[in-house]
Amino acid sequence: MSPAVLTPTRGTSALNCPVLPYSLPDLAFFHSRETELDAMCWVPDRRIIVLGRGSQPEQAFFPEEAVRRNVLVMRRPSGGETVLLSPDTILIAAVRTGIKLQSPHRFFAEFNQRVISALRSCGVEELNQNGTSDICIGGKKILGSSIYWHRNRLLYHAVLNVGEPLENIDILLKHPPREPEYRKGRSHSDFVTSLRLEGCRTSMGILQKSLISELISPGQPQWSSHASTPATNNAGIILST
Repeated sequence: MSPAVLTPTRGTSALNCPVLPYSLPDLAFFHSRETELDAMCWVPDRRIIVLGRGSQPEQAFFPEEAVRRNVLVMRRPSGGETVLLSPDTILIAAVRTGIKLQSPHRFFAEFNQRVISALRSCGVEELNQNGTSDICIGGKKILGSSIYWHRNRLLYHAVLNVGEPLENIDILLKHPPREPEYRKGRSHSDFVTSLRLEGCRTSMGILQKSLISELISPGQPQWSSHASTPATNNAGIILST
């Protein structure tokens, strides 16, 4: 079944659209020292707009569109620009402990290279890192990421666009107030692509397994592809919705 493409309804008055506290599955990674999980991938069961810590709602999204379509809006503790989550995206989170934060570019490069390796193993080509933390196919973005550091605990989390229609991003999200140089003012639909648009037909489940396998810390036990449930050992977890 093809992903649903929304129809814009702008021109109505802006409606009240509350910004909710962040409550998604990777929330435990932000502050808890107790979780034994090292990485997780999950697929949302609905569309959710997630603002960065410093994002201003009036600059980030169209509230009338979000309310009319019952799209939740949340604010995450980490920085970065506003993103759209959906059942056609994969959310990635990975934690490293005992980290002394130096240049964030080092950690973006480390994690993004692992993601690139996972996608290459699924047959995706022409992958590269661009801007501060984006992963692109050619010059178009398929993944955006951010880093959160707290008490020697570093969290990398990212959104991978597997098949969300680009028109939906244009309908729900405004052009960001800040953009990487390589974007060159392009609209969302001209700047972003998806794995499906680039010809990748690998299933969501296999993509998640490949990502987890690459993202778990060195020395941790490997994720078993023969596991009968989505949950893995303490080195990683896949949450299916």
